[in-house]
Amino acid sequence: MSRSEDELVSPISVNLVATTTCNYKCRFCFGDFRNFIKYPVDDSRILEIPSILVSSGCEKLTLEGGEPFLYRKLPLLIREAKQAGLTTSIVTNGSLVTQKILEELSPYLDWLAISLDSPSDQVEKQLGRGNGGHVENCKKVAQWAQDAGIRLKINSVITKLNYQQDLSEVILDIKPDRWKVFQLLVVKDVNERALDLEITDFEFKRFVEKHRWIRKNGIDFAPEWSNDMMGSYVMLLPDGRFFQNFTGNYTFSRNTIFDCAVESVLSEVGWDRGKFLRRGGDYQWKHDVLECSYVKAVDNYIKEEV
Repeated sequence: MSRSEDELVSPISVNLVATTTCNYKCRFCFGDFRNFIKYPVDDSRILEIPSILVSSGCEKLTLEGGEPFLYRKLPLLIREAKQAGLTTSIVTNGSLVTQKILEELSPYLDWLAISLDSPSDQVEKQLGRGNGGHVENCKKVAQWAQDAGIRLKINSVITKLNYQQDLSEVILDIKPDRWKVFQLLVVKDVNERALDLEITDFEFKRFVEKHRWIRKNGIDFAPEWSNDMMGSYVMLLPDGRFFQNFTGNYTFSRNTIFDCAVESVLSEVGWDRGKFLRRGGDYQWKHDVLECSYVKAVDNYIKEEV
């Protein structure tokens, strides 16, 4: 596949798989990387990753999984990332988060993203998010994060089970700084068991149209169609290899950032910087300018023809 030069530049934002282990069994999960790690990785090497990324011009590091709170060195890794000068973020299902942990992380953690797909625990259970109580727990963890001064994001995967639901009430109750909604993306050999949960572009558009008014409440509403995601994320395994999804399946770099320059390793799998920018991947994630993005989003919404 041919790629433009824009896809080979230094990454602005990187998603690092902190651990491949998870305590949930979400049917649609496209983050099951247990079969892709070639060899065990020493914690000391993982802790080198933030400084390596900063040297290449990276500005933001998001830790995902698996479930990042199962990684025993998570607090140390977040601290290393913040001290290296990165904006820091964690994506979590929230089940293992405590108020004490967030208070301890608050000097180093800028953003907490909690996965919440439905106002109904029955639907969450059908999707594989725990065995009940997920919705209320997300609300509790969200409040802890806000109390600790950590910016809050809610991530929602939209599927056959929830695309006709109205999530407005639960989102307004939590009032995150940012709400990202993803059209379910199926990746070969990873989450094909979720094929029956796929929705069409039109169905996802209907969900987006139903909820976009929420921007009027100061919430940065960010929908992503499945095509928006393909090739637009810079994703890194703990063994130092980049991986990418341009065509519905993952490809992996041969070399690692521990042995070669970040730009060189990233060029082995590619990255569509233009698509990253078009989907709003460079949203203003720093405290001092986030409010400006709110104003712009609301102004744009008011101008839109409903």
